[in-house]
Amino acid sequence: MDLPFDVLKDMVSQLSEAELDELRQCIESRQVGRRKGKWRTAAKQQAEDADDLIDWEFVEYAKREADFSVTLEEVRAILVKVPDSLSAAVIAERADEGLQVINPEIP
Repeated sequence: MDLPFDVLKDMVSQLSEAELDELRQCIESRQVGRRKGKWRTAAKQQAEDADDLIDWEFVEYAKREADFSVTLEEVRAILVKVPDSLSAAVIAERADEGLQVINPEIP
């Protein structure tokens, strides 16, 4: 919602001390630190944290080794031939590693 600055200023000037303090706390909770003179919002911090989880070395390796001549249909045809359930194997591996299994039921 966009408000003209004068309208926002008038609205803020009508707030009580308690309401101003609550507003200040809300604003500060969204600002998690300074970087290069700019405030980072919580959303931007979360994006940076997620970016840290990406294995960029592997991404570069995958780009180099990718074979774009392989089609999705070819991959599916190969995966159909895999014995047992691939999802069951992944769930079992995650359980062995102590990771949370979101959907333990396998069709």
